Amino acid sequence: MFPSTAPEPSRCLVAGLFKRKGLKFFAGERFLKYREARAKLWTAAFGPYVQEFLAERTGEVLSEHDAAKASAIIARDYEELKRLAAKDDDVAGRPELIKATSKSDHFELRFSSPAIGPAPRGVYVDERETDRRLQFPIVEQDSGQYIAKISYATLGASFKGKADIHVNYDHAETRRIRMPANVKETTHAGAIVFRTVTGALSIDLRKAKLA
Repeated sequence: MFPSTAPEPSRCLVAGLFKRKGLKFFAGERFLKYREARAKLWTAAFGPYVQEFLAERTGEVLSEHDAAKASAIIARDYEELKRLAAKDDDVAGRPELIKATSKSDHFELRFSSPAIGPAPRGVYVDERETDRRLQFPIVEQDSGQYIAKISYATLGASFKGKADIHVNYDHAETRRIRMPANVKETTHAGAIVFRTVTGALSIDLRKAKLA
């Protein structure tokens, strides 16, 4: 069990890591497309980790929906995990990219977010191969639309690989930004804002010269 005397920042750190790196294996269509044997293998592999670090006071560091998944993982309840995965789209409508533009010193991302639900508070850029995360502020435009400015200098000083872009919300899990097929990619000095094969928004910095 996670010690009751552990500092809250540590619990938040573990929960954040689990949300970014662990819960993706139990999300929506990805989990539902697994063969049963593989899904149960993932559940068994994560079970001891979740039991040790997140079994107590789970609701304090995870949303209600994610806390239910954590409990199902601990219980190795495959049927409950399938039920929760099927509800993912209903629980969290994803933000959607409207336009990506390369400016003189930043990428400008205009995106929409569902009007019903928690309010967006910022944008996270998470490097895939590490636990490094950058946060950028957003400015609300028209109702339901927001602009994030992703600094080239900040990206170049921190990241060297591919990074995924999420929206941070008040009292809710972060949500990956969807990039429709008709929205154009944009580049600057080797950095590429692009659409993944699953239709999500990412940045490729492997060949970037931003610093």
